[in-house]
Parts: sequence; structure tokens; C-alpha cells
Amino acid sequence: MERSDFFSRTNERYSQSRRVILSIARSYFSSLGAILYLGLLSTACANLVFFHLVPRLGATRMAQINFAVPVGGALLGVVLLGEALTGQQLMALLLIIGSVYLGTSKG
Repeated sequence: MERSDFFSRTNERYSQSRRVILSIARSYFSSLGAILYLGLLSTACANLVFFHLVPRLGATRMAQINFAVPVGGALLGVVLLGEALTGQQLMALLLIIGSVYLGTSKG
């Protein structure tokens, strides 16, 4: 084997290894950014709102209102993502809304 042939193959392997390492690093930092976003922004903001409302509404009422979270998620999916809303899902959403209403209404 010639010396130049050895170095060209070594250089090619190094180049391939470098591309793989850079690809892994990019996906790592992309995932790390997503984790930080979810942890710091959305989860932190939701907890701030939750703990701000608990003293005002009471723990029992806040626990019942938490059942409305899937309703909001389903409706946002329909409006923003164009997801289909089936009859079963609509009935489930109405059942949840009715239960939350009955549970939180005074009287």
C-alpha cells in the first residue's frame, strides 16, 4: 500500500467521523434547547399561573378546572393544527365541560 493512498483513506475516514460527530452535536443542542424551552417557559409560566390562582379560587375549584385542560388542548389542535374532531371526541369534551360546570357551580 502506498503512503499517499493510506493518508487519503485516513483523511476520508476522519472526514466521515467529523460529519457524524457534528450531526450528533447538532441534535444534542437542538434537544437541549427544546428541553430548556419546555422547562423554563411553558412549564414555569403554567406553574406561576396555577399558584397565582389557587389562593383566589381555592384548591378544590382549581382541581376541577384542571379537567378542562384536555378540552383546551383538543380545541387548539382543531383550530391551529387542523385536526379532525370526531363525534366521540366531541361528546367527551361536552361531558368534561358539563362535569366541570356542575362541579364548580355554587348552589
